Parts: sequence; structure tokens; C-alpha cells
Amino acid sequence: MSNPPPQVILNRDCLSCRLVGSGTLGGVGLYALYQTRPAAPGSAAGKRLVGVVGFGLLLASAIRWKQTSPQESPELQVQSPL
Repeated sequence: MSNPPPQVILNRDCLSCRLVGSGTLGGVGLYALYQTRPAAPGSAAGKRLVGVVGFGLLLASAIRWKQTSPQESPELQVQSPL
């Protein structure tokens, strides 16, 4: 008799983990965008690259925040075959 495989949990992070992760990514992204201001030292190409990285970090922060945890979504929890 074969047992069906358990369902996979997509994300195991708690709310505080998501909060810290999203806040860190967002803060670093905002700092990177701050470094692209005209008064900041650096070349135009370097500032453009830092701006793209900053925008990417802000996007990653939003995606990180939108992830659901198993406590919030019971259908993501592992089902025991027994």
C-alpha cells in the first residue's frame, strides 16, 4: 500500500520574520534610491545601476511581504497521510 506524498509547505516564515525581511529589503532599497540623487558622488551610469538595484530591492520587499505563512493559510500546511 503506497502512501501519498505529503503536501509541500510553500513558506514557513512567521509574521515577525516577514516584517524584518520586508523592512530590511525596503530600507536598503530606499537607501540605494537615495544614492541616485543628483548631489551624490558618482557617475551617471553608476547611479543608474544603483537606481535599478534599489527599485529591485523595493519590489522584492513587496513580494516578501505578500507571501503567506502556514498559520494564515491552513491549506498550505502539511497533511499527514495517517
